[in-house]
Amino acid sequence: MEKFGGKLTSEELKRLQDALFTEKQIRAIETFLEENKNVLSGFQDLVGDDLIPTKQFFFNMKYLGGLLNENPEKTLNKLGIKLRSMTTARLVRLLAQNFMTSKQVFEDRNELMAFAKLKTNLEQQGIIGVTPDLSKEEYDKDLGIKLPKEPVIWAMNHHFKDDALASVRAAQRPVTLMFGSVPLYFNTTDGLLTFLIGAVLINRKAQASRNATLPKATRALNLGSDLLWCPEGVHCKSANQLVLELYKGLYIAANETGAKAIPIVHYIFDPTQKILPHELNPIHTVVDEPIDLTKFSEKAGLEYLREVLATWYYLMMEKYGKTTKENLKLYYEKRAEFYGVSEDSLRDIPLTTQEIGNLYGLDYQSTVSGYDSTVEAAGDYRSKSIVRPEDVFDNIQNLKNPNQIQDVLYAAQLVRTRKEEDYQRKF
Repeated sequence: MEKFGGKLTSEELKRLQDALFTEKQIRAIETFLEENKNVLSGFQDLVGDDLIPTKQFFFNMKYLGGLLNENPEKTLNKLGIKLRSMTTARLVRLLAQNFMTSKQVFEDRNELMAFAKLKTNLEQQGIIGVTPDLSKEEYDKDLGIKLPKEPVIWAMNHHFKDDALASVRAAQRPVTLMFGSVPLYFNTTDGLLTFLIGAVLINRKAQASRNATLPKATRALNLGSDLLWCPEGVHCKSANQLVLELYKGLYIAANETGAKAIPIVHYIFDPTQKILPHELNPIHTVVDEPIDLTKFSEKAGLEYLREVLATWYYLMMEKYGKTTKENLKLYYEKRAEFYGVSEDSLRDIPLTTQEIGNLYGLDYQSTVSGYDSTVEAAGDYRSKSIVRPEDVFDNIQNLKNPNQIQDVLYAAQLVRTRKEEDYQRKF
């Protein structure tokens, strides 16, 4: 990949001029790009799909842009961490619910397990679709977790925009965020919130910035700060995986510092639906016991952490899940704005499962501010040891031998279908 030269393209320059940005503002952007070209792949890294800076952008660029530097010593120091933990980080944690679109509810882990057990018992008796009644069940009240005195890594699943703030509330101490949404940081008011909490800013599109991730993470831990880390790397949009495969950075940081990992798991039955009052579509949150990853190999440790995250997500989904494929079908068949026709005429138009998935994906994408599709569409970790059918058949469909035409046609169809169904890489 060609290194970024620190300049605006002619198209970007014209776009800014057409949007009536002043010469002074444009020069300020060009200066910032030149100073940070080593940790950028282009101007879009800062503004995402919006392509045009907001009014907030210039404030964030001027006063908060220093976090983009790849030098850990220039972005993290003990005094800054201590001051944030005593003041702004604590304040944001107290006020975080006010910035979230849904109410947050902290779950009793023992109650979730009792519910799942009772539901399983009913289903084994052939009683389906009945909500279990826990009023007569006996289970111990969840007394919460015991925190180590040393810094920890709070490991969160990543499924919707507000889960970062929900995790800040769930963490029982001030944290430093491992923050990889550069456009969200620079081009929205969330950047100021992130700075006030404290963050390691990572540009996933620039090698120098990615290389600085672990040195920054271990420095923060060694300076006495907890970390809030999303090991999935991107939002989980998959229809098949409750939790995506995990990047190894969290495991390495935990092993280098001895920091335990504490799972934070969130579930909301449909992040695309902004339902009022918010109590009807709350964020359900579980905080689980600290995990000593130093006792595991890298592969086993990441698999175990992923299983813990996925298990709590599944248990909450079992209890609170409401949106079925049939619900989505009925919902989107009435979404006339996607088709430009009246609702009455739309009711007779059947939607395929693929079309429903596409519409849901577009709705999901619209909930995220500062979206950069070039990252989100291909930023999930995919182990090279796992061979997917589309990877194999991608080569077969390009064969030119006429005797293999059936194989070529089959391969082309399989690759097309697999890529259409891969919502994680599409949105």
